[in-house]
Amino acid sequence: MADKSRAVRRSQYISPFGVGAIVDMGNESLIAEDISKWQNNSGTVIHLGRLEKRLRIREFRMPPIPRSRWDRHPPKLPYFRFPQWVFCPSCRNMTLLKVKDEIKGKVPKCTNLKCRSRRELVPMRFVMACEKGHLSDVDWHYWAHAKQHISKDGRCSNGQLSFISIECNS
Repeated sequence: MADKSRAVRRSQYISPFGVGAIVDMGNESLIAEDISKWQNNSGTVIHLGRLEKRLRIREFRMPPIPRSRWDRHPPKLPYFRFPQWVFCPSCRNMTLLKVKDEIKGKVPKCTNLKCRSRRELVPMRFVMACEKGHLSDVDWHYWAHAKQHISKDGRCSNGQLSFISIECNS
């Protein structure tokens, strides 16, 4: 049975949650991967001649759908955790999640032994994009230390980052 908490309808996949879209699902943030990552080039092929010529592509594809309601292995569209930087809403520790550390179907939880609640990790809601629209995580370690002069200030004794937000009163 499909995980209903992460389900996206076919019409949603076309718009607004299609290739390259960031999708918020509960405490998770995922990005839809391109059709080259779909299982066995699945999905119905659609030809739109003028648009194909204009975009210089061979075809369009509709997202695949289960063959029946009782399909044991319905086609799944690939999503990737993005941004990969997450933080614990309780202890505020930031973590860069690696794909190899993911547990399929599970929302990552805080691993800080000093954290009292060990809650589900929440994505950092800041990302980078270049002029061509390519998305990337912010390199928080670099950003936090960019203006640090190691010869004067020394190195951080602790590589752990924390997400702290400050209210501004006008």
